[in-house]
Amino acid sequence: MIGTVAYSFGIAPRITGFAYLTTSGKLYKFENKNPQKLGNEVKLVTQLSKNQRFISFGRTTYGDDIKQFFTAVTETGTIYTSEDLDAWTKSATIPLTQ
Repeated sequence: MIGTVAYSFGIAPRITGFAYLTTSGKLYKFENKNPQKLGNEVKLVTQLSKNQRFISFGRTTYGDDIKQFFTAVTETGTIYTSEDLDAWTKSATIPLTQ
């Protein structure tokens, strides 16, 4: 496991929980029953890549959590991004050799 982030989607009802990323790119969600009660089940959501090793996982929010972005970075510098934890896009590459 390389990282965990808290997430929040929607307003009414608000869906909250935690996302976990493994070094092999598997993403899991631990979704709360409601904003004040933790859930009790972890589910595999997706696998970002089957041949990359991941080293970082983060979340950035804007406007009181109205808009959020998730990022995952591989050891070769490839940056994957998502707005919903389900669909991921290769967005950029960090020029590590410069």
